[in-house]
Amino acid sequence: MSLKSLLMPALSQRLLAREHLLSRRVKAERQRRARCERHQVHYFHQVDDPYSALLAAQLPRLQDRYDVEVLAHVVPAPSEAAAPERAKLTDYSRRDAQRLAQRFALDCSDPLSQPLPQWVQRATGLLVGAVAEGRFVQVAGAISARLWQGDGRPGEDIFKDIPTLPATAAEAALHLRAADALRQDTVGLRTEGGDGARAIDGHVARVARAAAVAADRVAGRRRLGREAEADGEAAGAAAAAN
Repeated sequence: MSLKSLLMPALSQRLLAREHLLSRRVKAERQRRARCERHQVHYFHQVDDPYSALLAAQLPRLQDRYDVEVLAHVVPAPSEAAAPERAKLTDYSRRDAQRLAQRFALDCSDPLSQPLPQWVQRATGLLVGAVAEGRFVQVAGAISARLWQGDGRPGEDIFKDIPTLPATAAEAALHLRAADALRQDTVGLRTEGGDGARAIDGHVARVARAAAVAADRVAGRRRLGREAEADGEAAGAAAAAN
């Protein structure tokens, strides 16, 4: 038996001991207060998942009631290995989400089918754009409701009055990859107080940084668009005055 095998049980017991965990939580809370930061909740939203649709509508209440900062991540569907018999799981999730909605008096009805792929893609772009704008909590409920309420008439844009500029396909793909990597590594995250067992590995950190760059690009594109619009209005006013 190696020295590592002999030491690991004792080391694990020490690291996971309740007293040690509580001590780390107290230290983390003290540091958070010193930085004047709110508690953070990482939320992973799957666009075509009915449970996500239910929760999206409740995020403003969650954030206000518990004074937390919700950090949203838009994620793709889990892999086949993580979700065997996907068709059965999908059908069950819709029925189960409806039961949950009825129990807690939430607005939900089973449309008997998944949203159309083109609307899922459109909603994904809007939600990723909302993350970049820092407005996910405010608009995610409305976007999810439109997605699940129906397909709309031919040629109709069911999201036409959502006040969010969608991310490009490349920006959305980059965000999804980063968010999926973070989701898969959730067990290893160092959460507040050190509840996790290890830090995010280098690969996830690199992908997360890439997602941050993509978010900055989306936000920059929106800022430039607003500036160009303001310049155009000013030029029009000057021409009218002359």
